[in-house]
Amino acid sequence: MTGPGRGPQGVYDQLNATPPQAPSPGSGMISGATAASAPVDPDQYSKLGSGQAKADFAAASANGGWEFDPAAMDKVIKALQDSLDNDYSRANVEATFLTGIDAMGTEVGSEGYVAKANASGAAYQEFLRSAVDYTTAYVDTLRQIRDAYQRQDQAALDAIRDVGKAVRMGSRSALLVLATAALLVSACSDSRNGNPTTPAPSSSAGQAGSLPRAGAPNIDQPLDTAAAEADPCSVVKNDQVQTFGGGAVDRSRVEDLSSGKVCTWVFANGLGTISAGMNTGERDGLSHLYALNAQGSGLTTFKPSEPIDGYPSVVFANGGERSYVCNLAVGVRNDLMYTIVATPGTSNPNRSDPCGMATKLGTFAIQHLKAAQ
Repeated sequence: MTGPGRGPQGVYDQLNATPPQAPSPGSGMISGATAASAPVDPDQYSKLGSGQAKADFAAASANGGWEFDPAAMDKVIKALQDSLDNDYSRANVEATFLTGIDAMGTEVGSEGYVAKANASGAAYQEFLRSAVDYTTAYVDTLRQIRDAYQRQDQAALDAIRDVGKAVRMGSRSALLVLATAALLVSACSDSRNGNPTTPAPSSSAGQAGSLPRAGAPNIDQPLDTAAAEADPCSVVKNDQVQTFGGGAVDRSRVEDLSSGKVCTWVFANGLGTISAGMNTGERDGLSHLYALNAQGSGLTTFKPSEPIDGYPSVVFANGGERSYVCNLAVGVRNDLMYTIVATPGTSNPNRSDPCGMATKLGTFAIQHLKAAQ
């Protein structure tokens, strides 16, 4: 392979090329829109979303003839909550299951590509999580406005309206966060349409005889997971999830991701989601996470945890860490891990302990798998 952009020279050129620059001030990312201001600190996206909802409310209610329509408000809240529970949840789980690329070799080309790719993955996770923070805060504020109207609490409404007037002028660019995130979520979730985003293969690509590696623990009693891979929602029942989930399970669904089938349990009233499944797209099991930690890229969090009913586990992430999110991988064989993503909602009592929530689901899953052997 020769010519511009091909072969080793093409890889080198891509790794060392000047990255695309941000648009100049005032140019806008969307025709007719004002360019977004410099990115805010990740922790500020919730304040940004809440402020935008208050600003929108202040603008809508500035007209003296405006009347509150509870049905219309509920419709907006439901549409945004469905987006969080479905589109954003799916994108987050997909990205988590594809965490990190394990270098195929130690030459500069492989290591350079892996470092760039893993940094890109971490940036995407952070951007996606910030968009979720923004949207969640927006929805929570709409609920506060709706509840204040239903209580006829004029003082609360006036306070929200006054804050909204103060932030209205500076908040328009924040909508670009939500719009851009929605486009990325749609683009990265094409596996529903038969066009999944696939990860680069790991170095050992399922060489079971060479596992474990990189210091990962050996799985002495490997589990048969065929049934769980085919129907991940059969591993833990809805009523079991309700015992630790912090609220009623509204529904569960099987999602066919590029890394395998996953079950997502959605809690009622915006109390969040928890997803889990066998990560069949990564055939190195926990060794993959241990190798990423050893190579120094592909993970920004790596914490070996207490065994779950005798099976080793690791809390991990590659960007997008939040106190209310937990990614937990449980080794069920040397070449396979059961991955759990817990994201309790704002009012969920598990909000401050998502890993406790993930551990309980993992315990139910391992017990089910052991009983089925």
